[in-house]
Amino acid sequence: MPDNLNYPGVFVQEIPSGVRTITGVSTSIGFFVGRALKGPLYDPILCQSFEDFERAFTSHYAGGDLARAVRLFFQNGGTRCYVSRIADEMGANTVKAAKVRLLTESKAPSLDLTARSPGALGNDIRIGISYGTDDPEATFNMEVFRWTRSSTGAATKVDCEYHAGLSMDPASPRYAAEILNQQSGLVTAVDSSAAPGGPGFSQSGRPLAATSNAVLRNELIALFGKTASRTSFQFRISVDGGPAQLVDLGKLDFTVAPLLNPATIRTNICTTIAALINAGVSPAVVTASLIKGPSGQTGEKNHKTRLLRIASAKGDVRIFPGPDPATDIAAALMLGTAQGGAEVSRWAASRPDRLSASVTTSGTDIGGSFNQNTRYYSLGGAGGAFQAGAVAGSDGGPPSAADYERAYETADREIDLFNLLVLPKDADHSDATTRALWGPASRFCERRRAFLIMDPPSDWTTAQQAAGPAVGVDTLRSGLVKDHAAVFYPNLRITEAGKDLFVGPSGAIAGLMARIDAARGVWKAPAGTEADLRGVTGVQYRFTDGENGVMNPKGVNTIRVFPNGIVNWGARTMDGDDGFASEYKYIPIRRLALYIQESLYRGVKWVVFEPNDESLWAQIRLNVGAFMNNLFRQGAFQGQSPRDAYFVKCDADTTTQNDRNLGIVNIVVGFAPLKPAEFVVLTLQQIAGQIEA
Repeated sequence: MPDNLNYPGVFVQEIPSGVRTITGVSTSIGFFVGRALKGPLYDPILCQSFEDFERAFTSHYAGGDLARAVRLFFQNGGTRCYVSRIADEMGANTVKAAKVRLLTESKAPSLDLTARSPGALGNDIRIGISYGTDDPEATFNMEVFRWTRSSTGAATKVDCEYHAGLSMDPASPRYAAEILNQQSGLVTAVDSSAAPGGPGFSQSGRPLAATSNAVLRNELIALFGKTASRTSFQFRISVDGGPAQLVDLGKLDFTVAPLLNPATIRTNICTTIAALINAGVSPAVVTASLIKGPSGQTGEKNHKTRLLRIASAKGDVRIFPGPDPATDIAAALMLGTAQGGAEVSRWAASRPDRLSASVTTSGTDIGGSFNQNTRYYSLGGAGGAFQAGAVAGSDGGPPSAADYERAYETADREIDLFNLLVLPKDADHSDATTRALWGPASRFCERRRAFLIMDPPSDWTTAQQAAGPAVGVDTLRSGLVKDHAAVFYPNLRITEAGKDLFVGPSGAIAGLMARIDAARGVWKAPAGTEADLRGVTGVQYRFTDGENGVMNPKGVNTIRVFPNGIVNWGARTMDGDDGFASEYKYIPIRRLALYIQESLYRGVKWVVFEPNDESLWAQIRLNVGAFMNNLFRQGAFQGQSPRDAYFVKCDADTTTQNDRNLGIVNIVVGFAPLKPAEFVVLTLQQIAGQIEA
């Protein structure tokens, strides 16, 4: 009831209907785990096409069939999958990321770079440094790329990145380490430089005549001499990244001490200018000096020109023109980069060197050189005297069971939903090693309400071996959650780079399941004449009906070659041996049950913390019943009516008073699954002609 019934009138109030639509989850999101040449380790990447996979991991062979399995998944109808790259991180031959330390012009540490993707591919990464920026004495540009060789052997730059205007100043918005860590797809960075080596300063670009102190004094008087129309000499200055503050040097008076005496002008003019600046800015840390200009010669007595330098030991100095051109002095002195001056950051000496012969501009000491790049830093290998600490990237050995477990643990945190788990064959795994992987993988699937698709062992070469006791299907069931897994046999033949090779069928079967789910529903067996496999040219072994009859009762799903194509001709789980009498003998029944479980698990979360009484139970029956009825109307269940096809119970019988006291509500859902017509029996009889008496 509204709480503001304090005047006569009509009040409108909405009440909830209790209807909460339950949406069915996806049934065919794949999860592939295996070796790749690049990409983050153990971090599942969502791929919605094979092109997504190539961008993240490359399609080049990496010691396993991961790329081939993902390609077959998309070729056969898959639309979405997660891929987790794994590698040996705990054995003797561990995966390593390529690294290098970039050095400064003085060969001090600058930046430590590490390939973002561990593996030997990082050894092809190159770094180019240039100082051609808007602030060439403070910032730098970095080019990052990877060399690759074409079929003709020519080297080509790929995955090119260009990061402009980087700074070694941690307070800068273009701080190199942060920019690279946030924006580079090839490297990560750690600032290994020491504290800034010297003060930051802004230096005039106008040489002042200084053949003698008297000449220098006259030059300064010509610049700062007051007239009836000119008493202000202004510019704006920013210290240590602070706001630009106005400074006026109009108080310079060359008719009184200490600026009257030419013998002391060079020292006292600097002290006076610094005092005037510090009186008008905060923080007051600026010093001023007159240094030798570009025409200076070796030896103190031969200096002919001087340049005004304004510096701060605690920060950088930036100078801008004053607000009024009539009183501005920055342009006349060429102070500031826009006016032709030079501004050097105190972090400039921490920049990585440009890897070329240093040619310092003659007669200046502003720390800059104007030379061309001639070579690159090299991750993982030798690159000259201006890099150190190189660590070669390595792909390492084959992943172990612990590496797969780590991928599962990461997936639990990072992947909200997947339905089909595929572990493509690793070339360095023996059949015994592969067999040991299936048990943990199936338990992971059981925990995540997913289904494991298994490749056949390489020691299956006949139907008798697949069904036999020595190496047959029963040896795969040890430790396996049998109703959450299925094995398909034989391997498939594909063509790659003009060459025929055999790969496990798991990737193609996962894509086939996605295609059948979309066209017919998860309750339809992914088998039969419409379950043709695409992107394949043949099978490793061809079987007769009789051989198929040996394997099928044991739960081995056989891939057959028929006139209409290469098709999957089996739909049994690993619990589908005729001798087991399992209720989850068939793949579509198990996957339908998983679909219902996952959909209801997500669809009834609203129930948590609701008052546990008949009102809640009625809402649960309404919403769950609507979801199940929708599946019935789509043909997911047996029965002519909803009563025959499913039931939903949630009442005082399922939830006792003791359950309510414990905070428990029990929902019981049953369904009558459709079982595949695995055996079609035709009964023929001749009709005898009528015999007349």
